[in-house]
Amino acid sequence: MATLEERKQFHEKVNDVFRNLTGEPGKRWARPDAPILHTLNDEKEEPHIFFHNTNYRTSRKYINLEKVKILRQQALDCVRSAGSARYHKCTEIMKRFQAAVRVSSNVDRGPLARKRDVGFVYHNNRLRELQQQAAELEIENPYPPPAKQATGGY
Repeated sequence: MATLEERKQFHEKVNDVFRNLTGEPGKRWARPDAPILHTLNDEKEEPHIFFHNTNYRTSRKYINLEKVKILRQQALDCVRSAGSARYHKCTEIMKRFQAAVRVSSNVDRGPLARKRDVGFVYHNNRLRELQQQAAELEIENPYPPPAKQATGGY
């Protein structure tokens, strides 16, 4: 079994590798902030882009699922505490909950997948930057503005 000193040395070596690759320790394996836009026919042609974008989609999926869990619990608490005034008092939380469900339920990819509502994912400035990148690459904007949808009574 490795001694404490050997473990520290190994940890320093690993951190040095990460610093050389990314400038920051551990940054390479962190959750990506944004997908890499490309003009490839298939992401699998470039492994770096494929793994980066797959990691981005997977992390977004699980972040959105956690948001749904939290908002569901908040909505249940609001309805229980508001009683007969729940429609007026819980409208905002129910709208947020329904929007989160719409976003998290549309994690499928492919030609039949509905475009995701990324209004909750990006702030406006970041979304504009991605739209500009898409225009520079002369590709269709992968993040169009969200469509107006019914909220189901709330």
